[in-house]
Amino acid sequence: MRMPFLTVAAAALLVASVLPQKAAAQQPTAGMVAGTQKVIGSMELPDGRTIRRVMVSVSVTADDTSSPWHLGSQDCFATYEFAADGSLIGGHGLCDLISPNGDLAWLTLHASADAPLRWTVIGGTGKFAGIEHSGTTVTQAEWADGKFVGRWEGTMTEK
Repeated sequence: MRMPFLTVAAAALLVASVLPQKAAAQQPTAGMVAGTQKVIGSMELPDGRTIRRVMVSVSVTADDTSSPWHLGSQDCFATYEFAADGSLIGGHGLCDLISPNGDLAWLTLHASADAPLRWTVIGGTGKFAGIEHSGTTVTQAEWADGKFVGRWEGTMTEK
């Protein structure tokens, strides 16, 4: 009696294994950030380098207003290293982004001299769960009071 069930189950598994699987499609994403950055601590090192701890708070807009990133509120904490002449050597940071409906994403930041700021989503809840997203941000304008505007571009894969 169990033989027909096993045959049907085996056939179903075989059919499922040869059906095309839905592939996760990569989507280009882009938008703007605007907000403030504030140095919350600075330490000069014996060799003339300086370490600065920075808090960043931005509003995120996406070119595609249906993007999960559109209208996000993002806060970051980063530590940057500067050469004795004041030029950026590099740095790293962590951010959280909260959507208007309360979904949450976490990102890492990587800064290096002569390159755009690189970021990667490392996890999320709600509409951000399972999303792979990474890209770059380039500062468009920056003011002495800490305000800035930047353009971000990335590639997102929704699973």
